[in-house]
Amino acid sequence: MKKFVAILCFIFLMAWSSLSSANPMTGDNLTNLAQDDAKQGGKNSLFQYSTINALMLGLYDGEMELKELREHGGFGLGTINKLDGEMIVLNDKFYQIDSKGNLHQLEETTKTPFAVVTHFEPELFDRIDKQISMEELTTFLDKKFVNKNNFYAIKVKGTFKYVKARSVPKQDKPYPPLTKVTANQPIFEFHQKEGTLVGFWSPNYIAGINVPGYHLHFITEDQSSGGHVLDFIASGATVEIDPLTSLNMELPQNEEFSNADLTMVEQKDVEKVEGEQNTTEKKRNLPNGFVYLDDLIPTVQFDVRYFGNNNFVGKRINGYNAPLAIMTEEAAEALKEVQTELRGKGYTLLIFDAYRPQKAVNHFMAWSKDAKDTKMKEQYYPNLDKSVLFQLGYIAEKSGHSRGSTVDLTLIDLKTGEKVDMGGSFDFFSEISHHGTDLITNAQAANRRLLKDVMEKHGFTPYPEEWWHYTIKNEPYPSQYFDFDVE
Repeated sequence: MKKFVAILCFIFLMAWSSLSSANPMTGDNLTNLAQDDAKQGGKNSLFQYSTINALMLGLYDGEMELKELREHGGFGLGTINKLDGEMIVLNDKFYQIDSKGNLHQLEETTKTPFAVVTHFEPELFDRIDKQISMEELTTFLDKKFVNKNNFYAIKVKGTFKYVKARSVPKQDKPYPPLTKVTANQPIFEFHQKEGTLVGFWSPNYIAGINVPGYHLHFITEDQSSGGHVLDFIASGATVEIDPLTSLNMELPQNEEFSNADLTMVEQKDVEKVEGEQNTTEKKRNLPNGFVYLDDLIPTVQFDVRYFGNNNFVGKRINGYNAPLAIMTEEAAEALKEVQTELRGKGYTLLIFDAYRPQKAVNHFMAWSKDAKDTKMKEQYYPNLDKSVLFQLGYIAEKSGHSRGSTVDLTLIDLKTGEKVDMGGSFDFFSEISHHGTDLITNAQAANRRLLKDVMEKHGFTPYPEEWWHYTIKNEPYPSQYFDFDVE
């Protein structure tokens, strides 16, 4: 028979001594009564299977099936065995979010290595009609949490103009720790989606057991996609909050868990895997004359493609150790002026790449010589043989990016939260990417001119073959190619 281990934390209800004493009226032990009640998933009770530290160490195989987990709640989040994507639980249904952000309903025999659920019975309600960012929403929620030692289940439903989310790919044994998995996590964006945030806020003392602070997953209204939330902009949001005053926890009873040293995990690593740019440590002092763009221009958005695997190589590129963008001070200051003018016109910049280490350029060159590696051909160079990419100038032994004053970017419409239609995607190797091409519509050409005019106004020169590529005039390092990592 499976051994059941339960931990109950009743906050401000009674002292521990009273929990372990007998009820003078019935003779029943109060601890046993509390455990029996927790098994039924009572009101205001949070149920958790395993610990976040176990997941961090790579313990990705659990014993609990979803049909058993459902007894404890039909609202929550987690993952499934082999770390095969994120899991979201809503309205008693369990969904897998795969590494592409697609949603699949799970069979009740599916097993989980980590999950947190509750019977969602909200007691606090609110509505936010104005547009609100993730940071603004969490600040709003913080004021609602009167007891900072309780847990809170959170449901937010509305129109999401923008969501940045991630999931994780299925892992094979020997399992890597979660920090290594999320270093290459697929990141995707949603625009103008009706949907729901599902998640929890947990107090700081729970570190090592669960994730302190906010842990949110997203599901679209049509139940087609979602992910672990990194950032969002929402409007017309209804907010429901369920204060949770008890924690019931079951621990795995397998050999891996029994032998694991759960004290080996540092909280800073948990924070890294749970977030993205807002938890990315800048690990080094930059060389003189360089700055991080998010420090100088905090309103700019980022989609650093070479940090992930959504690029023409199909994997993280050497030298990109963080999803950050770096430029020379001169180029960054000019880009700040571009951003100021564009925001006045109702747009914001989205940065794909900026400074690029020489080792990344070398990675591109090595890839171009491997004729068998064509897994990203359909998405990035469908009409070309990769052997001609060097000859046509799409790949070179030296890149202006390595001098620190070149940037790849596009525009986002602040009203819709969507990328502006430029008539072609970033790093698409084709004539359609050229300035002056006749393969795009008049509207798309006008969008390119808008970006080009503002960039040139503030001292940038366009690259004729790539509408997204600009270099500052009078570069401070016109003949020096740098190789420090992006981190």
